[in-house]
Amino acid sequence: MVEQALRVLIAVTLLNFVHGRTAAVQENNAPSQVQATAREVNAVIRQMLADRIPAKDIPDYGLLRGAKRIAVRSDLVGFHLGQDALPVLEGYELRLISTADAQAEADRTQVLVHFLAIDNLQIAGDTAGLWIGVDFTMPSDHKGVKMCCCSRSLEYRRVDDRWVFVRWRLEGRCV
Repeated sequence: MVEQALRVLIAVTLLNFVHGRTAAVQENNAPSQVQATAREVNAVIRQMLADRIPAKDIPDYGLLRGAKRIAVRSDLVGFHLGQDALPVLEGYELRLISTADAQAEADRTQVLVHFLAIDNLQIAGDTAGLWIGVDFTMPSDHKGVKMCCCSRSLEYRRVDDRWVFVRWRLEGRCV
């Protein structure tokens, strides 16, 4: 069991390194465990978005330029966010967008498509860690060079069946 968990962890790490995307770590693939994990992941993301969007403290939040309609990247390595991951926030309209849909929208409209990118989600017991930042997709025929975006790690803890913000971690990254 430990050897299998180690193999999964190594594979997830390699996928994160190659693709730079999120992985929700699951101990096994039994249907009830996967469903519970989907609910748990959506709950963590929903609470984090409900806290951080009104605070406007997400790295590179200024790239959204005051937008009230905000896209959240839905496709993560090994997991796809569902509508349950989006909180209802007064004054905001949140929507899910896949990487492919963001690219198609950028190509169709010939403008940058900004979205919240969530990466490296890990849930261990009552603690969740993840990275968040604003990112964007350019039209495929764009001649410019993408020289951003930043993200930062944060931590949440489950308290009385609710995920509560603990802290921004020290590490951050800009690419």
